[in-house]
Amino acid sequence: MTDKLKSYIGFAIRSGAVVWGADYVMQSKKVKVILADASLSCLEKLQRICDKNGVALRVLDKGRLAVLVSRDGCKAIGITDKSLAGAIIGVLS
Repeated sequence: MTDKLKSYIGFAIRSGAVVWGADYVMQSKKVKVILADASLSCLEKLQRICDKNGVALRVLDKGRLAVLVSRDGCKAIGITDKSLAGAIIGVLS
């Protein structure tokens, strides 16, 4: 599962279909799914915004997102490509 997830996230990064950072993710209208670290301080606010806008939110174990995207300290990303977002949701469900 982790290999598939890392591959899908890698495809999204290479195709430019990623919004980086919680602040930018919360402002973007193009995001289809949000991946957030469990240690994110504004997780409740992010959940409210996702509920309001109908965006899927998947919370990953502490530190796992940073490993998946190969960036230290990464706490939240948004995927803007619909098909990649669907694939990521499928892997995490």
